[in-house]
Amino acid sequence: MNKLHSGFAPIQIILSVIAGTVVLGGIVGGVLYFSKQPSQQIQQGKCGDGVCGPAEKANPNLCPKDCIGEQPESDTKPTTTATTTTTPKNEDVVSAKSSSKDSPFALQAPFMSRAEDKGYISSEEATNFLLDAGVKEVRMLLPELEKYNINDLLTKNNIAISADIAQPMYPKDMEKHKSEVKASAKKYKNNVEAWLVVNEAETGWKDTPEKYAEYFIATSKAIKSEAPDALVVMNLAGVSPAGEMSSSAGLKFLETALKNGVGSYFDVLDIHIQGDATNYKNLGKIVSDYNKIFKQNGIKEKPIWNTEFGTYDGDPDENPRLPGMKLSYQSEEVQAGGLIKKYIYGLSVGIKKMFWTTMVEWSNYDKSGSGNCYFCSTGLVNNSRNDGLSHKKLAYYTYKKMVEVLDGSDWTNIQTIQESGGVYIYKFTKNNKPIWVAWNDNAESKSVTISGITSSSVKITEAIPKHESGKEVTDYSTAFTTKTETPTTVSHLIGNITISLKDVPVFVE
Repeated sequence: MNKLHSGFAPIQIILSVIAGTVVLGGIVGGVLYFSKQPSQQIQQGKCGDGVCGPAEKANPNLCPKDCIGEQPESDTKPTTTATTTTTPKNEDVVSAKSSSKDSPFALQAPFMSRAEDKGYISSEEATNFLLDAGVKEVRMLLPELEKYNINDLLTKNNIAISADIAQPMYPKDMEKHKSEVKASAKKYKNNVEAWLVVNEAETGWKDTPEKYAEYFIATSKAIKSEAPDALVVMNLAGVSPAGEMSSSAGLKFLETALKNGVGSYFDVLDIHIQGDATNYKNLGKIVSDYNKIFKQNGIKEKPIWNTEFGTYDGDPDENPRLPGMKLSYQSEEVQAGGLIKKYIYGLSVGIKKMFWTTMVEWSNYDKSGSGNCYFCSTGLVNNSRNDGLSHKKLAYYTYKKMVEVLDGSDWTNIQTIQESGGVYIYKFTKNNKPIWVAWNDNAESKSVTISGITSSSVKITEAIPKHESGKEVTDYSTAFTTKTETPTTVSHLIGNITISLKDVPVFVE
């Protein structure tokens, strides 16, 4: 893989006027447009009819008895911060909160398209991508909840939702604001797992820290009064633009908010990590910095999410508003490698959820007209309005394989086996069986030994398809290099396996 340099165009905040109300989007800059309403919904089929339909096949947990053998059932366990969910009265509506809330494999803004896209991706197409890739949760805007039939598109398909709510300014009428928040929380209590309050607040909030605290607490109380099981999320940018370190502004904002009494009124801290494919190595220090603020203020550590998370492919133009920031070329393979490394390393340091930015690329994000910017390049599927390409990237297939292999793991039991000499090895446990993920950042191959194997054979799968581009993948089932090895017996029923680890991360099952 190529040697990379850090840098990315900063996340921008949007204000979209909808029905006369200013709504915080907080995901892309400029005018917000939504994609076309689908003419028909994905047909799931009736559970128990013995047919594994398209939606059920994409997500066998919808009806395991119809899709036996398609994919192992998840063996998820509730997180320490999540509370018991409320089951909808309508038995046809499956609560996404109860089935997907633990999974770290999420995605940001799958339905959003910029003004110049003019509905480039429909909601039905977006949902098909989500189901095929195995995405377990999405981040949406409140107006999108209103626009789409999310019961059919997401909740029935076992995809959880986190949604942005509230404005970046203190309201003229606080009682009206609380009433509106209560109405939204009540309406979507069976759909929305978490509500994000004020996007990237250290730069987005347009009033004093004291007013922020008052506003946040009032909003949190309003949410919990109607949806007590929903999570309230404090949303910060949290890091420097290139994602290489915690931002002093983010740390200071969190500390001030805690001193103003906000600590008891949110469940999750959200920070945003972008940048090149190699900056995953900084995630541990960033998490530690924020946990230190909690400790110094006598607050129990909160779960940390990244709801804006990614890296790019290609050679994006540098952002003139960030002089000195370098965006060196990254191939599709480098982007895919960065994806798996960021997810695995992030999980190892305690990040609970990571929302990739995004499914289909945004076009002309920076309004330069080139279609070649950082956020024009992070998506898992090309946007043909950028460069004439429309295929799924290698990162799409790597995301899908990662979910297929690891989802349902015991997220409280991730072991770091090695982080030295450029070699990284982590052990997961799924259905009481071990799975190792390993990679080598050195230019030359490294021999590594994995110990404690209790099976007679081991399957080793490269996490990136054996192609230079996703457009060359014609059959997902044969796209990845896979081999089976026999462990060397060390003692009775215990063996070791030695593998030559190259630049492509591998799953060892």
